[in-house]
Amino acid sequence: MTHVEDIFPKLIPKQCEICKSTTNLSRCGGCLAYFYCNRSHQLAGRQEHKDTCNTVKKARQTVQEEEQKLRQSQPNAFDTWLGSFWTVRETRPYMQAKMMLSETLIRTYHRQGIDDALANFLDMLRLSRSDNRGIRLIAGPLFLRVGQDQECYDFLKWWAIKSNDQNGYDWHDTSLPYLDIKDADVLEPIDVFLNDYAMVIPLVTLLLIKVRLLLEIQAVEKVREILQPHATPERIMKELDGLLLGNCLRRRVELVDNEEEHLNVLSAQIGSLLTAVGDANPHIIPMLLEPDLDELMGPPLPYTRGSKSEALLGLQYTYSAWCESAGAIQGLRNVIRTAIQDLRQSEQ
Repeated sequence: MTHVEDIFPKLIPKQCEICKSTTNLSRCGGCLAYFYCNRSHQLAGRQEHKDTCNTVKKARQTVQEEEQKLRQSQPNAFDTWLGSFWTVRETRPYMQAKMMLSETLIRTYHRQGIDDALANFLDMLRLSRSDNRGIRLIAGPLFLRVGQDQECYDFLKWWAIKSNDQNGYDWHDTSLPYLDIKDADVLEPIDVFLNDYAMVIPLVTLLLIKVRLLLEIQAVEKVREILQPHATPERIMKELDGLLLGNCLRRRVELVDNEEEHLNVLSAQIGSLLTAVGDANPHIIPMLLEPDLDELMGPPLPYTRGSKSEALLGLQYTYSAWCESAGAIQGLRNVIRTAIQDLRQSEQ
């Protein structure tokens, strides 16, 4: 059976558009998102690339033009309004141009485009800390698309903590620490993410982090069985080089041990997250497993919390990350199938 994830566009790595070489690459001088290994290959790909190139190039130029206008009209704007840009009317054309640039880069489905889109979003958050446009919801899954699972977890955790801060975080005080959580324990309890106000998109993003790590530790288990008695953590990681979805295992090699314990923790957390996601929006998991391709590729729609439109927006932000995580969606299907079977057996 063919699923949507099998035919959905996947991320194109940094490689020559013509021969797929990964060496001696130069960026396209127009869009800065595509690569070629020589001039003749760039010319060969020009006709096919022209429309995308011009669209991205125009979006980049618009950002530069709006920044120049802002600096000319308000020379101290980037100092005076730092941290509060979206709340200041004069900055909005510039911020809207940056938003359009990131959205355009994401639609290239190219790794460099995603790298640049993420960097641009993080700069927008630096300029407007309170994020009243929901940039964090789009940025989170982009970390995963470029293999930065640990950074994604740290990012999600910081926002979860500050969103629940009862004392109130002064979003306009740029002297306060911002996005300063680094290398948090990705296996720690997930309570900080679970509350009555938890948003479905960060929950689905966190769920993917856990599923990716589960798949990786399952791979560690299989490699250990093959390598016995020479299965040192270093040897296992060498065998898995190039196969890992994210960077959590690379950053924490101590996880390459006690696999059964880690798998039990992850399985329990995935179960809790599935419940939390279902509570936040009952539509998104069924839609994730069997989405409508036309809806996925369509424009965002107005939504209310818990609605099908919100679920669709969540998928539009996260589905590429799920598709590019080999085995993640099928793994989620297996988890749900096993949970249903266990439930039925307990009822007999």
